[in-house]
Amino acid sequence: PESALATNPNAVGVFCAMMIIITIIWFSEETTLWYRYIYGLFACFHVCCFIILYQDVRSGGVSLAIAGIFYLIGIRLKKFRGRSVIILTLICMLLGIGILGWFYSRPDNNRLKTLSPVEYRLMGVSSGRTIIWKTCFLTLDQTSILGRGSLKADKVYRKKFVEDNVEDAPELYKHYASYEPHNSYLSLITVTGWVGFGLIMIYLFILILRAECLDCSWWYLLVVYILINCFFEGLLILDHFIPCVFLFMILKDRDIIAAK
Repeated sequence: PESALATNPNAVGVFCAMMIIITIIWFSEETTLWYRYIYGLFACFHVCCFIILYQDVRSGGVSLAIAGIFYLIGIRLKKFRGRSVIILTLICMLLGIGILGWFYSRPDNNRLKTLSPVEYRLMGVSSGRTIIWKTCFLTLDQTSILGRGSLKADKVYRKKFVEDNVEDAPELYKHYASYEPHNSYLSLITVTGWVGFGLIMIYLFILILRAECLDCSWWYLLVVYILINCFFEGLLILDHFIPCVFLFMILKDRDIIAAK
């Protein structure tokens, strides 16, 4: 069904994996046997679609696998659920950005030259995304505290930066500089600046802490999925995907229910 809504196979794979998470949540929270049967079949259908059609969508696969691990742990350990898992996930994602930033600040990696063996391996693991992230990191020190305002402006800036600073392999860097960051956290930094990124993360932490109902609900799995997938896609940037709104709706809805 998702293939009728999007032409980008990667986007379709992301949404297909998201539907797997949603149907697992429906299945887990439903008490009526008939509905559990329907939701189980629906989840199996999307799993088959993902395995057959979208096995190359690594961002969806990795996010789905980690969410599945948390689901299995949550079944075994009832207290290992909710806000603590979401906060842990978000912290890990931010630490991942920090580690990547450190990696591309190293003398061997902070120049636009032929990829080192480590960079080449990272390219394979990330489906080519790390070289996009490299052009983002190398231009972050030129990013104002208020950002560049849009992804389009960021692409123009990075393409100009590559043209002015590339040492060798120019076609490689020019090609990847034309892509958007493919990482929500990097996208937020480049578009909204350090001030905007900080405020959004603070607000997100506040929403997570206040969403008490997530401690007794499987809906935290979808939040975890979105936060992990944000590391590989631009899910928090509204130009492309809706899960940004979906994420905040879940957190606010759970907050409202808890208040009642």
